[in-house]
Amino acid sequence: MIKSLEQCGTSAVKLRWALSSAFSSLFNIRKGFYNARAESFFAALKKEKLYQINTASLSMETVKSIIWRYLEIYYNKKRVYTTNAGYPPLVIRSMHYDSKQRAA
Repeated sequence: MIKSLEQCGTSAVKLRWALSSAFSSLFNIRKGFYNARAESFFAALKKEKLYQINTASLSMETVKSIIWRYLEIYYNKKRVYTTNAGYPPLVIRSMHYDSKQRAA
């Protein structure tokens, strides 16, 4: 799948993209770091979960269920982060909302 105009080979393809109002999947195709958070998340998902199980022998529904449980139980609630003072996203979010309510 073509994601940016730089990946298109000929000027005819670039012209077709421009005329069809097609756009890149990234915010700015010259700045790949906008996609860094998504890349980091998928790298963690692969390292911490998918590479530890034999996904080839499981059905698609089973793998989806494993990923869902990993995200809902471990990744958002228990996983220790190097950012956010070591707190998981759910804890940071609740601390943020609690501080907003105290300020109001």
